[in-house]
Amino acid sequence: MEQTRGRILNKGAMKNFLYILRGALAGVLLSVIAILLFAFILKTMNAPDGSILVVNMIVKILSVLMGTIVSLSKINGKGYLVGAATGLLYALISFAIFSLLKGDLTMLNSFWSEVLTAIAAGTISGILIMNIKRK
Repeated sequence: MEQTRGRILNKGAMKNFLYILRGALAGVLLSVIAILLFAFILKTMNAPDGSILVVNMIVKILSVLMGTIVSLSKINGKGYLVGAATGLLYALISFAIFSLLKGDLTMLNSFWSEVLTAIAAGTISGILIMNIKRK
């Protein structure tokens, strides 16, 4: 009986991980599309350089929010934890993808601030989404 219960818990945990991964990938996809769109806008218009950091941060936060929404569409409960995990996975995946696109790891010096921002955005998103779901 104990082995069966353990397998059920592991299967449920794996399912939740896959939902969180799906949410993080959805967030990364949104980021890639938004960054490419913003790069096109920068190329065609003369936007100030200071806007790049602001838009980049807004895109990341909105991407984590969307990823958390996707993750929590299939998972009920512990929104803060699901959001934090989605934010963490988002940060790791997006760091890997954008480092590969750039061709080096020069973004490593901002890595931890990006991870903490993504986790915080995911946690807050998860709390908000769970409170909205309850109403």
